[in-house]
This record gives sequence, structure tokens and C-alpha cells, in this order.
Amino acid sequence: MPGINTTTLNFLHVIEQLKHELRHSWTSKGRQESVAEHSWRLCAMLIICAPHLEKKIDLLKALKLAVFHDIGEVKVGDEHYLNVTTTEKVRRERSYLEAQAVYELSALLEDGEVLLFELWKEFETKNSYEAKIVYFLDKLEVCIQHNEADISTWTDREIDTIKNYYDDLAIKDPFLSALKYAVQEESFAKIEKVKKRSDTANI
Repeated sequence: MPGINTTTLNFLHVIEQLKHELRHSWTSKGRQESVAEHSWRLCAMLIICAPHLEKKIDLLKALKLAVFHDIGEVKVGDEHYLNVTTTEKVRRERSYLEAQAVYELSALLEDGEVLLFELWKEFETKNSYEAKIVYFLDKLEVCIQHNEADISTWTDREIDTIKNYYDDLAIKDPFLSALKYAVQEESFAKIEKVKKRSDTANI
């Protein structure tokens, strides 16, 4: 019977932090979601969407990308996309910090650089079909979570920029495009409902 691989166990202890690292999104029960919860549903989305994609996907590879795409947040935490995209300089600085974090985490595992850093880099650069699909669903999962949360958890800037967010989120796949449209319509209906309620209150 082989001995316990202490480096593996230590790594598993370290990434437990993703269960505690909170994101900017809120759940339907009124609490902030964790990074781990976001990654879990992203994986679920991949599994249920894969059979419907126009082009076959390497699901195992895609799931690896999804599981580890936010692994750097163990060390640098979550950051709202609106803050990250303020300027190109801010975006590059954030990417550098995440890259350093992933590299440090890679060192905790044997052959970790291949397992973690290369997967993270592939997701960030979107240089494979699987990475493009995972990136798209990653961004769409955020929208689904926002739709499930109370509108009071949305910032004014999120409400004002949501249309631009959807316009920028594009994929050349009929099924995923239709899914995006359905999620988008939920968002617009949610905002419109609140606006109507506000207009009625001001009469």
C-alpha cells in the first residue's frame, strides 16, 4: 500500500480557502456566494450543455479548466470585473497577481506547473475551443447568479452596464447563444420590474 502523499494533502488543505473566499455575487437566500460554489455550477453548466454544442468538446479538459480557472483567488481573493476592467493597466496588474498566485500554488504539487499554471494560462488566453466555451459559461454563470439574487444586491453600475456586458459576451454556438438570450431576458425583465415599481411609487 503506497504511503500518504503529503504534498497532495497539503494542496487540498490550501485550496479549501476557496470555500470561504466570497465573491461579489449573492445567492437567492441572501448571502454572498463563495468562489468554490461558482466553480461548481460552472462545471455543472459544462456537463449539461456539452451534448448540445454544435462542435464536440473535450469535456474532461473543459472541466479541468473550470475547476482551476479561479484557483489563484486562494491567494489574491475575488475582484469585481468592473473594478478589474477599469483600465488596461489595472487589468494587467490583476492578471500578473493571479499568475504569481497560480505559480506558487503549482509549486505545492509534483508536476504542478503543467496541472495548474498551464490550465490557468489556457483559460486566460482562450487559445483553445474548450477555453472559449468555459470562458463564455463562466461569464454567463455570473449573470444567472445575479438574476437569482435580490435586485438590491446589484450596484447602480451593474444595472447601467448590464446591456454592454451581454453585448460583449458572444459565442459562435447556437445552443449557447440561445441560452445567453434566455438569461439576458431574465436580467432585463428583473430590472424593468423594479423600474415600474419605482415609477408607481413616485406617482
